[in-house]
Amino acid sequence: MAAGAGPLSSVPEVEIDPEGTFKYILVRVEGGSGAEGHRDIVRGTAAAEFHNHIFEKGYGKADHSVTVEILKRTYKDYGFSWSDDKK
Repeated sequence: MAAGAGPLSSVPEVEIDPEGTFKYILVRVEGGSGAEGHRDIVRGTAAAEFHNHIFEKGYGKADHSVTVEILKRTYKDYGFSWSDDKK
């Protein structure tokens, strides 16, 4: 496969507001193979008060129940709880 022609090449490298001061996140997207095993992308918006708001806008809110189930498989002796409180 030619460089830049893989599935990750369709993911825009940067999506930020055209002007202003704002929060941003740097995300490593993985899923390609060979030389395109990952791609670092930048996302930012003035509408986000916190960094996690950017991630939620671009990729959806994390399903905390799925995260807890994954953690339970690795950390069998730990107790886990989570909440979705917005403060």
